Amino acid sequence: MSKPRKPTTRTLETPCNSCELAPAIEAGDFTTDQATLSVFLRVGKIWRDEMITAGQRANLRTANLHNLEIADAAGHRPCSILAQFQSNRAAAAR
Repeated sequence: MSKPRKPTTRTLETPCNSCELAPAIEAGDFTTDQATLSVFLRVGKIWRDEMITAGQRANLRTANLHNLEIADAAGHRPCSILAQFQSNRAAAAR
Protein backbone atom coordinates (compact mmCIF):
# COMPACT_ATOMS: atom_id res chain seq x y z
CA MET A 1 0.00 0.00 0.00
CA SER A 2 1.40 3.40 -0.95
CA LYS A 3 1.72 6.29 1.46
CA PRO A 4 -1.00 8.92 1.21
CA ARG A 5 0.15 12.10 -0.49
CA LYS A 6 0.54 15.17 1.63
CA PRO A 7 -2.21 17.65 0.64
CA THR A 8 -0.98 20.71 -1.23
CA THR A 9 -3.83 22.76 0.20
CA ARG A 10 -5.87 22.42 3.35
CA THR A 11 -9.15 20.54 3.34
CA LEU A 12 -12.33 22.17 4.62
CA GLU A 13 -12.23 19.98 7.72
CA THR A 14 -8.79 21.26 8.72
CA PRO A 15 -8.47 24.64 10.43
CA CYS A 16 -6.94 26.96 7.88
CA ASN A 17 -4.42 29.65 8.62
CA SER A 18 -4.44 32.18 5.80
CA CYS A 19 -0.72 32.76 6.35
CA GLU A 20 -0.11 29.19 5.19
CA LEU A 21 -2.14 29.70 2.01
CA ALA A 22 -0.70 33.10 1.10
CA PRO A 23 2.57 31.74 -0.37
CA ALA A 24 0.66 29.46 -2.76
CA ILE A 25 -1.56 32.35 -3.85
CA GLU A 26 1.40 34.70 -4.29
CA ALA A 27 3.30 32.08 -6.30
CA GLY A 28 0.26 31.38 -8.46
CA ASP A 29 0.48 27.70 -7.48
CA PHE A 30 -3.09 26.47 -7.77
CA THR A 31 -2.31 22.78 -8.08
CA THR A 32 -4.21 20.47 -5.78
CA ASP A 33 -4.69 16.85 -4.89
CA GLN A 34 -7.91 17.80 -3.13
CA ALA A 35 -11.27 18.90 -4.55
CA THR A 36 -10.93 21.09 -7.63
CA LEU A 37 -12.63 24.38 -8.26
CA SER A 38 -15.19 22.59 -10.43
CA VAL A 39 -16.17 20.38 -7.48
CA PHE A 40 -16.62 23.40 -5.20
CA LEU A 41 -18.72 25.05 -7.91
CA ARG A 42 -20.97 22.02 -8.38
CA VAL A 43 -21.43 21.47 -4.64
CA GLY A 44 -21.94 25.18 -4.05
CA LYS A 45 -24.83 25.25 -6.52
CA ILE A 46 -26.48 22.29 -4.79
CA TRP A 47 -25.96 23.90 -1.38
CA ARG A 48 -27.39 27.25 -2.55
CA ASP A 49 -30.42 25.62 -4.17
CA GLU A 50 -31.13 23.64 -1.00
CA MET A 51 -30.89 26.81 1.10
CA ILE A 52 -33.32 28.62 -1.21
CA THR A 53 -35.70 25.64 -1.14
CA ALA A 54 -35.58 25.81 2.66
CA GLY A 55 -36.62 29.47 2.53
CA GLN A 56 -33.20 31.03 3.10
CA ARG A 57 -31.93 33.90 0.96
CA ALA A 58 -28.46 32.40 0.39
CA ASN A 59 -26.92 35.77 -0.52
CA LEU A 60 -23.40 34.88 0.63
CA ARG A 61 -23.54 31.48 -1.09
CA THR A 62 -24.69 33.18 -4.31
CA ALA A 63 -21.87 35.74 -4.10
CA ASN A 64 -19.34 32.95 -3.58
CA LEU A 65 -20.77 31.06 -6.55
CA HIS A 66 -20.39 34.16 -8.69
CA ASN A 67 -16.65 34.27 -7.89
CA LEU A 68 -16.32 30.55 -8.60
CA GLU A 69 -18.16 30.93 -11.93
CA ILE A 70 -15.77 33.71 -12.98
CA ALA A 71 -12.77 31.52 -12.11
CA ASP A 72 -14.35 28.60 -13.95
CA ALA A 73 -14.91 30.72 -17.06
CA ALA A 74 -11.26 31.82 -16.87
CA GLY A 75 -10.19 28.19 -17.23
CA HIS A 76 -9.38 27.37 -13.61
CA ARG A 77 -11.76 24.38 -13.41
CA PRO A 78 -9.01 21.77 -12.70
CA CYS A 79 -7.21 23.98 -10.16
CA SER A 80 -7.61 24.38 -6.42
CA ILE A 81 -10.24 26.71 -5.02
CA LEU A 82 -7.42 29.22 -4.48
CA ALA A 83 -7.49 29.90 -8.23
CA GLN A 84 -10.42 32.24 -7.69
CA PHE A 85 -7.87 34.71 -6.31
CA GLN A 86 -6.24 34.79 -9.76
CA SER A 87 -9.58 35.74 -11.33
CA ASN A 88 -10.20 38.37 -8.65
CA ARG A 89 -6.78 39.92 -9.35
CA ALA A 90 -7.45 39.98 -13.08
CA ALA A 91 -10.82 41.66 -12.52
CA ALA A 92 -9.27 44.24 -10.18
CA ALA A 93 -6.61 45.08 -12.77
CA ARG A 94 -9.23 46.03 -15.36
